[in-house]
Amino acid sequence: MSSIIKLLSMENRLDLMYCDNIIRSCEVTSNSPLNLKTIKIHKGVDNSIRFRVLNPDRKLVSVDHLSINCRFVNVENGERVLEKTATLASTKGDVRLNISEGELLPIAAGFYHLIVTGEEALIPGVVGSETFATPFYTNQTGDIIATVEIVASADPTPFASVEVGPDNWRVANELGAPTVYYSSAIPGARVRNHINAVHSFSVATTNFTGTLQLKATLDQQPSPDIRNYFPIDITSGTNIITFSNYTGTTAHTFSANFLWMIFVYTPNSSLDDPGTIDKVLLR
Repeated sequence: MSSIIKLLSMENRLDLMYCDNIIRSCEVTSNSPLNLKTIKIHKGVDNSIRFRVLNPDRKLVSVDHLSINCRFVNVENGERVLEKTATLASTKGDVRLNISEGELLPIAAGFYHLIVTGEEALIPGVVGSETFATPFYTNQTGDIIATVEIVASADPTPFASVEVGPDNWRVANELGAPTVYYSSAIPGARVRNHINAVHSFSVATTNFTGTLQLKATLDQQPSPDIRNYFPIDITSGTNIITFSNYTGTTAHTFSANFLWMIFVYTPNSSLDDPGTIDKVLLR
């Protein structure tokens, strides 16, 4: 007995009406598009939304002179969670918004408003001219908002713990300062969608004497310079963990919503053998 599973390819599509009141002096009329369905996009996979841009006569209209900006706003608190520029297709009035899997990682599942605007220069052809944004209308009552549901059914969570081993440390040497070792940048709660922002980490050492710090940044991209990171306060009430000839495993917890984090440790330079940090695990 064979089992057959039928898979449907369904296109996310919205019809939008373009009506520029500043230059083209058209009006929003009852001939606007009627979008009744909620657009669904799925965490864990790449997604695409197609827009057909129409004029008040329901004919496809060219928007090649516009930069098409798409904004996702949380329905509950009004937070802007994602904003990016859509791509113009070769066909008149055909616009595509492509959303990668990684861009949905920090966004919780739920309902969001989608607002699409067309941005252009106030004085066409003049470099540096002030710009203005014209909304695209979504229905016959003049609304400019569409509803999007972000679904987590395909989201590949939970994430595995991050392990920093003996071969994962980099050296930062400054003239006249002790040798410092630091890890690669680790995604924080905001990047990895840990909504409650609670983290735990453990440190395994062998006869180690020195200090260990966990530092973070709110920059969108991790910096290669450790001076651009600030210390994180942990449950012990400090941001520096001190070891004195310690062998064993210690565990720590902190609650914070950072974008990127690094571990930094400094062995005691006055000792011939300050011991080792064997492994750090972060979750």
